[in-house]
Amino acid sequence: FIGAILDTLEANFNVDKKRVYSCGFSMGGFMSNRLACEMNDRIAAVATVAGTIGNTLTCTPGRAVPTCHFHGTGDATVAYSNNDYGMDAEDMTLFWATNNNCNLTPTITNLPDIAADGYTVTHSLYSNGDFNTEVELFRIDSADHIWMGPSNDIFYTTEIWKFFNKHIHYQNVSIDSKVTQIEINIFPNPTSGIVNIETTDFKISNLKIYNILGKEVVSEIQSSNYKNLDLSLLPDGTYFIQISDDKENLVSKKIIIAKGN
Repeated sequence: FIGAILDTLEANFNVDKKRVYSCGFSMGGFMSNRLACEMNDRIAAVATVAGTIGNTLTCTPGRAVPTCHFHGTGDATVAYSNNDYGMDAEDMTLFWATNNNCNLTPTITNLPDIAADGYTVTHSLYSNGDFNTEVELFRIDSADHIWMGPSNDIFYTTEIWKFFNKHIHYQNVSIDSKVTQIEINIFPNPTSGIVNIETTDFKISNLKIYNILGKEVVSEIQSSNYKNLDLSLLPDGTYFIQISDDKENLVSKKIIIAKGN
């Protein structure tokens, strides 16, 4: 089901396939861990809150997966230790650190206790995994089955985005390294409607244009290294031209249409 959702989003919007993440709370945390176990060919990293790897799930990831977990030691629903529904929080963290070939001695940091909320936070970082993957655990002493917010010592939402922002799907990294060496020249930019595309050592097989909301507005198949496009029917604004070749190398460039110029 989640794969079908991704298929639909990727077919209709300009999704960066290197940056597809899963985050979940409680049962959503169990599901996110399942995606890390079973669908990591598409999921770049997962962050989980108060939900671990379910005890009926056989997890054989087959690749290193960056994971970040948040759990309160006072959780009366999904216990931090002696969890009735799956792995304990620290056991799960060690499972992912071992799977990712991280250093198994974590760097431990106590977060500043400044919120006077009755909680303290300990951060454990398992680093230097395969393909620079990391595993993180935030243990919140005395916290129950809750999502910490901006009035606490830690705001889960902010920490989760900081974690995701560090990690991309490494199976696509080799493609990116080739793309960065490909010369794409798009001119004039801004344009009043006509735009020219020149490439070097890159034969265009597919060209798409998306608006700033990620909606596809132009799709063409092209087989030469030079393209003249008439975009005069598109409204003024910012667009993204996405060009790929038959080897699935991908380049995305921004272009501005301003017919008043």
